[in-house]
Amino acid sequence: MNTYVDNLIEDEAEIELLLAKPTCFIIIGKPGVGKSTLATKLAQSWKCVLIDDTELLNQHINDQRAQGVELLEILNEGKSISEEMVVQLILDRLKSPEVEHYGYVLSCLPSMSEEYLKILEQIEFIKNLRLAPDFIINIKCADRDLIHRLAGQRQHPLTGRVFLREQWDPVKKETTKKRNETDEDEGEEEEGELEEAEEVEERELQKDMITQLVRAQENFPENAYRRVLLYKDTILRPLEDYMADHASLHLFELDGNKNPEELFMSVLFRLESMAVRRVAVPLRLLQIDEEELPDEIDTEELLRTMSSSKTVAPGFRWRRSRWCRACPVALKEGKIIKGKPEFSVGFMDKIYILSSQEALGRFMLNPRRYLLPPMPRPPCKVSVIGPPCAGKSTLRTGGHGGLDEASHRQGQTGHAGEGQERLHPHGYREGQGQDGTGRHHGSINMRSNISEEESDDNDSATSTTHSSSEQTEEVMMEVTEEHPDVQAIVEEALKEAEQVVTPPLWTCMQRCWRITSESIPD
Repeated sequence: MNTYVDNLIEDEAEIELLLAKPTCFIIIGKPGVGKSTLATKLAQSWKCVLIDDTELLNQHINDQRAQGVELLEILNEGKSISEEMVVQLILDRLKSPEVEHYGYVLSCLPSMSEEYLKILEQIEFIKNLRLAPDFIINIKCADRDLIHRLAGQRQHPLTGRVFLREQWDPVKKETTKKRNETDEDEGEEEEGELEEAEEVEERELQKDMITQLVRAQENFPENAYRRVLLYKDTILRPLEDYMADHASLHLFELDGNKNPEELFMSVLFRLESMAVRRVAVPLRLLQIDEEELPDEIDTEELLRTMSSSKTVAPGFRWRRSRWCRACPVALKEGKIIKGKPEFSVGFMDKIYILSSQEALGRFMLNPRRYLLPPMPRPPCKVSVIGPPCAGKSTLRTGGHGGLDEASHRQGQTGHAGEGQERLHPHGYREGQGQDGTGRHHGSINMRSNISEEESDDNDSATSTTHSSSEQTEEVMMEVTEEHPDVQAIVEEALKEAEQVVTPPLWTCMQRCWRITSESIPD
């Protein structure tokens, strides 16, 4: 082995990246210190998922799904959303496939409200997350400075955007502008960036928008002082213990008197100095407004065309993956579907071609689950057939990992042949009236009330089992050999076997000898 050559295997490096934990952040500090503002900037720059209670509520309401409609009805009635519902929204977001790949920035926990969870329970909840926070960002600010800053904040009622005094007060804006002009140490590039940022802010802060700004009730000095005291009395000490147990290198303490842009840049500098790796983001290679390629295009020509589309750096083309043109999402589900050119994606220097818009969306949310070994693996479908009481159910639910799933898929999509049992979509078999073992096994797994209907079809009678629409199915429980119902079934089967009358071996031999002697002529 050459010691001067990097002998790292590419596949092992790719698998290591796919198995690596995404970087997760939690931002803590006094109320109104700027946690949400910093979290928004960090999530946009680091490509993480922002988990903020206000942002989550707005997303669900804008989606207009069942949960969002329920939240909107509660708000329209003038009621407040319960703490339990908010915590459940946060928990669902933390368990989403998007967070599993991109990580998150959490800025709304722990909360000072103890309506649903106590402070210590919230901190234990954060510690025991499957993707626990890697970095703690603590924004520190003196009480007097924080109360003075909150007193100068204004909020736009329609957009909910918060503006500091320097942004809406003409006197403060002039003083800050003069202060910037007296600074002679800044370079020409930095001045140009500041001028562009100021121009953007000037466009956003129009005259009619400034006149609509209001002062939030919680930002009045007496209300802000009460909130700060409540924070120090209830949540500060548990947070200090939590930070003391965390790694000191991954604890960032920031000065809350600085503006949000300075806080954001200080966090980025710290992360770059620690060589923290950003998560790989899938990139769509062909946009909707671009010229579409025909679906009948040759695979080699398609990969050749996509290799030079939106390259990350000059000279580094996208390369073909082991999936070639097969859709990774469909292959994970046991189907081999040819991808379409308009759904081409570049990820970790490889080209992946998806088959539909839904598959594209699922791959963009979390590509890891479709690329980790043993994928790419061709689908394997197994059909278990045999006479009654031959042990088909035992083999199907045995220790072979994909056998049960393959049989389940075969029962849903395939057609049952002669002597073959067909699976119900919920996992129990149809036509199990004579197979007692299979019937009992289905009742253990499903634990649901099944009604039977009999109908005559010409000369043959068939029985169909279906679940009542008015009854809810309970959670499937794990069945082991020690389960009392399983033991009862085994005992019943043994009793039935003992009752079967089997002729002794000597009697059978005598019958065979008699038949043989009668067939032989004298």
